[in-house]
Amino acid sequence: MPVRKNRRQSLEKPANQEKESPEKHGIQASLCSHLKDVYFSKDEGSIKRAVEDMAELFGKVHKSRPKNKAFFDELKFRTDFLIDNKQSQTCRVRCLRAIAMLAIRLFKENKPEVLTYLVEYCHQLSDAESATIRQYICVLIHFLYKTCLSSNNENLKLCELLPQESYRQLFSVLKDRWLDVTPAVRRDAIRCLALIQDDEVSADHEEAMAKSPKESGANECPGDCSGECRQEAIKCLTMVDPAQTKLILTRVLKEPDWQVKKEALTKILSIQDTHTITSREKMDILDHLFGPSQHYLSEMACELLLHWVRLAANSETDEQMDQGVERQVEDNYVLFSGTLAFTKQLDPIKNEELCEKAVIIAMQNLAGEHRGLTDFVHTLTGQPESCIIHRNNYKCLLQRDIPLSEKAYLLFHWRCLLELCCLEYEHKEDQKSVCMYKLVPTLQAYAEFANEFVEFFGESFITVPMSVRGTKRKTEEEQRRFCLVQLFRIFHFMDPEPVGMKTWKELLLHVLSNTNIQLYPDLVQEIAESIVHVHYAVGQDVEAQALHEFCDVINMFVQKTANPNCTQALVNQTISITQPEDIEPQPPIALKMDEATRGRALVVLNSLLRTGKLTKITAELQGLHDTILPDSFGSKLPEERSLALECLGVICLMDEEWAVHNTTIVKQFISLDLTMVKYGQSKVSFWYQNNNKERRSSSTNSRNSLLASNMINTVLELSSSKVA
Repeated sequence: MPVRKNRRQSLEKPANQEKESPEKHGIQASLCSHLKDVYFSKDEGSIKRAVEDMAELFGKVHKSRPKNKAFFDELKFRTDFLIDNKQSQTCRVRCLRAIAMLAIRLFKENKPEVLTYLVEYCHQLSDAESATIRQYICVLIHFLYKTCLSSNNENLKLCELLPQESYRQLFSVLKDRWLDVTPAVRRDAIRCLALIQDDEVSADHEEAMAKSPKESGANECPGDCSGECRQEAIKCLTMVDPAQTKLILTRVLKEPDWQVKKEALTKILSIQDTHTITSREKMDILDHLFGPSQHYLSEMACELLLHWVRLAANSETDEQMDQGVERQVEDNYVLFSGTLAFTKQLDPIKNEELCEKAVIIAMQNLAGEHRGLTDFVHTLTGQPESCIIHRNNYKCLLQRDIPLSEKAYLLFHWRCLLELCCLEYEHKEDQKSVCMYKLVPTLQAYAEFANEFVEFFGESFITVPMSVRGTKRKTEEEQRRFCLVQLFRIFHFMDPEPVGMKTWKELLLHVLSNTNIQLYPDLVQEIAESIVHVHYAVGQDVEAQALHEFCDVINMFVQKTANPNCTQALVNQTISITQPEDIEPQPPIALKMDEATRGRALVVLNSLLRTGKLTKITAELQGLHDTILPDSFGSKLPEERSLALECLGVICLMDEEWAVHNTTIVKQFISLDLTMVKYGQSKVSFWYQNNNKERRSSSTNSRNSLLASNMINTVLELSSSKVA
């Protein structure tokens, strides 16, 4: 960047300078004395007194040309001295501030000479060779702006307070310094531009029309190569329209410097409107902040969560007050209740895992910040009009005539609250028992309610009217799926008791076998996990018992779909309905399943296999394979083909011989699923270490050995690339 040579006078007055008149010397000595007082001042009062004295001095001399010249000569000499270097920088900056205060004070008294002089002074030295001088020029402009605004009682903009010519000259200086090669100069220029970023731009101001103060400073400086400049730009940015909010959100997500990111988060904390940031944007921010590389911002993430919860709570309270509902409860209760409103804003139906983490963290911080979780639960159960589910009101709330999405939010929030109780009282069983007693009913009561909910109150979401199409239909399906999944996940927080466990298991099996209820993969997986890991967790031959239950379920809806009056066996005798011993078994008749039935059976089988409970291929599992999978491999639906591939892949990982004969399929499957890579690695390692070489002859099994070796290498390659 071309620079102009510094034309300042020497700090020392020339030795051959003509002898000054006593009057001129007195003016200069007086001004020097006042600035010296500022230089060594320790409080704001002494600075203001010095400014008053300098203003009084100028009032005495400004009408006399010689005296006026003496005043400005001394002012220039002292200003040159102040911007010469950074030694005692605080003192020098204090003096520059006093000079700016003097200029603005005199300007308001209709004495613009000092202000005009300083504007010209800044213009002349703005491109000085020394970066220190250029930085001090920006500092001086900043003080001129700040002083002018601080004495403004009419909320006018700087473009209305300063003379037009002076305003434009200073803007020209700042626009050039904004592109300075030195980061410190750019930072101070940004700070100045921020003070005029919202000023109206006159049509005849060509420089500002080409690039406004906001565009020159805060809007574009987040792209500056200096983190210090980016931080200053974000700090000074005023968010008067959505464009600035988007810019700050971008900085949070893409900023590499954690201090700049923290400044952007602080800016977001200043937003008091709940609708300024959309749900999607909130989720993006939380997803980013909860990432493994952002641990140093965990405190800011928690603070941001609490800020959004408070906004949601205030918004909810305002709505209730508008409706004439008086809420005289503790802040603890109001804020905890705000987490429900916050949950609705996040939309957990589309972002369940992240929303769960965010809501639980918010609740944890509230529990630590206020009187605790126990007090909230106690207050909650005593609120008859509470919109948060607990033991006494779950039926009332879930049976109300409200949108299905609202029921889904209520269930999700209830589950998060229960998760919090388990986390908070992990090692305090007494307090956990008290908390759970107030929040959940008995297992038997809840199982009966869940059965009614699915059968009766869920009629609106068991089937979708054919009149509903497109996006709306997809949204309603997502809401149904999410609501059912949350409904079944609540079971795990209740104390097991025999009658309740039996009712719960019957409900789970009923949902799987009832063809009127649409099965979603995550719902079926939740049911399968519950059956296998809760109801068949311990005991003798639990693997066979669990498999038999699923075979009966699949057998039931397959036969019922094919022929409601059918009594014939399926294609494999092992999964047919048990016949009396005195009746001679009939030859199996192959039942051709339609696409929907086969898809339902495939989803159930896939969920069972993914539980990891099955470890060996039995006759029943062989029968399920032969009945369901062959036709699914040729399906027109890619989802069905993918599920069939997964099923065969898991079955192959149970037996080496199957794996050898289906190596190609196993390769494809393992490449799709990270968890199966881990599982496959352990299984193949076991085969590799326990290979019985005596069992095989090299002449008959050379190809099989080659295929097995190929599969081992594939698993190990995938393991090293995905599970590292």
